Amino acid sequence: MYKEICSLCKGNGYITVVVKGLDETKQCWLCESKGEKEYSMKENNLKNNLFESVIDVGSGYLLAVAIQLLIFPLFGLYPTILDSMGIALIFTVISMMRSWVWRCYFRRKHEIRIYNH
Repeated sequence: MYKEICSLCKGNGYITVVVKGLDETKQCWLCESKGEKEYSMKENNLKNNLFESVIDVGSGYLLAVAIQLLIFPLFGLYPTILDSMGIALIFTVISMMRSWVWRCYFRRKHEIRIYNH
């Protein structure tokens, strides 16, 4: 665990926001007005995050291919393994884009809620 000066309030625990055209001083939501943010080594380790994402997406892709090969014949569909891999790839890319859009939406919603209070 290590601490770092808050990048939003620059260590003083407060930020200035514009509310209805007026400057207001608010407590920093990022560091909870402590002036610094605590990080675990795992939170800040890009390699671990990348590894976890690759395992997550990769296992989902392989699972999708296997499920298609097992389930599609029940519906009278007989795709080749290459067809199943292509279909799974399309759904994997769409799933990653969907996750990114929702993550952006909720981060933005959180920022708007904080700045409007």
